[in-house]
Amino acid sequence: MVAQFLTKIDEGPDFLTKILWTDESRFTNNGMINRHNSHYWSDSNPHWTKDVNFQVKWGVNVWCGILGDTLIGPYFFDGTLTGNKYRNFLNNEIPKLLENVSLEQRLKMYYH
Repeated sequence: MVAQFLTKIDEGPDFLTKILWTDESRFTNNGMINRHNSHYWSDSNPHWTKDVNFQVKWGVNVWCGILGDTLIGPYFFDGTLTGNKYRNFLNNEIPKLLENVSLEQRLKMYYH
């Protein structure tokens, strides 16, 4: 995978600008966010943990992307994010979010 990535960069230095870099996160009214992608390391205490309260009154899932120097989104999901909602997002919402991106750029784009 890394070798293919480096080959693509060698073939065209603008390769990284063709990747739609994306991520999503959940924000709640009590200030807690879903840290499923966060990792903590500690030299002084390798067993360090962070206690969180998952009982919240409301929350929102937010998706955002970056393509080259262009911000795509944000997109807000109603309710709990499920596989069906994400599939619907991929099929129906991303094309709307990419309307201001040229067709030529979309045809050369990689989704990450």
